Amino acid sequence: MNDMRSAYSAHRAKIVPDVFPVYRETAFDVVITAGEAVYGGSIIEVQLPNSFTNDKVSPSKVKSWQTADPAGPHFICVTAGRLPPGDLRVDIRPREYVGGYHAPTRHGRCLVIELLRGTVEPGEEITVSYRSTTSPWLANQRPGESDHEGPVLVMIDGVKIEPAPA
Repeated sequence: MNDMRSAYSAHRAKIVPDVFPVYRETAFDVVITAGEAVYGGSIIEVQLPNSFTNDKVSPSKVKSWQTADPAGPHFICVTAGRLPPGDLRVDIRPREYVGGYHAPTRHGRCLVIELLRGTVEPGEEITVSYRSTTSPWLANQRPGESDHEGPVLVMIDGVKIEPAPA
């Protein structure tokens, strides 16, 4: 496991763009650049700050992220290097930043990507594209202000990529 941890520390991640106007239609990408090969069987997790899942200017309303309808609202798609889409399994799971998958959460949603086969080679990108969505309506969320806001959680096989994009 130590070899895997040191290999994954070579990965980099960013969010493009990384500044958003308050509650506007937007599209953005979380781009992970492989520092070492990422092999079939690997699990990549990407979780936006909770404020990104608020919808309709209310903390009580939560976006319905989806991967099925590119023309629909809150669409997410994933590309991974040169791998065909059939080599990826994508799932959206409730996840609390602090408590994980077993803690109850209203807002936390984690995108879980499984590489079913193939390899993402060093230098290739894994891109998570968020389309037809809105930016947060909260203007005061600064990176690192709380466990739930600012940084984008990106992990490969349970190891965080740091620094986290913010």
